[in-house]
Amino acid sequence: MPSFERLVVPRQVRTSPVSEEKRTKRDFYRILRDYSEGNPGVALQSWRDSLYRRPDGQTIYVRLFSGPTAGQLEDLPATFYFVLRTVVQLDLAVEEDLVSCTDLSPAEVADALRATRVHGYIDGNGHLFEIDLHWYSAIIRILRRKHLLLL
Repeated sequence: MPSFERLVVPRQVRTSPVSEEKRTKRDFYRILRDYSEGNPGVALQSWRDSLYRRPDGQTIYVRLFSGPTAGQLEDLPATFYFVLRTVVQLDLAVEEDLVSCTDLSPAEVADALRATRVHGYIDGNGHLFEIDLHWYSAIIRILRRKHLLLL
C-alpha cells in the first residue's frame, strides 16, 4: 500500500474529527477525481504519475501529480484544434475520417497529425489515432475554452 505520509495537499481550513492521514488521502483523491473529470484512463495515468519509490527504500510514496496545462496548447494553428477536437469526438480516429469530419485537405490533416504526434498530444497506433492520456484533460480544457467542444 502506498504511503501518503510525505504528501502535502493544499486544503481549505476546516475543523473536523478526521485524522490528518485520512484527510490527506481524501483531499488527494478529490484532486485526482476533479483533474480526471471522471475519465478512468486519465485517473489511472495520473495515479501512476503520482507514485514514486525512493532509491534507498522499499516504500512507495504518493506525491501530487502534475499534468500539462491548457496554456501550453494556447497558440496552436487552427487546423490542430480542429483535428484534436475530431479525435476527441471520435475517440479512435482514422485519417480519412479526420479529413471528412474537419473538411480540411488531406495534406492539412496529415501535417496536423504529424505535428501533434511529435508534441505527444496524439498517440498513433498504425492508422488509428487517439488523444494521449497525459494530455487529455488539458486538450479538453483548451477545446472548451475555444468553444470547439461541448462536454
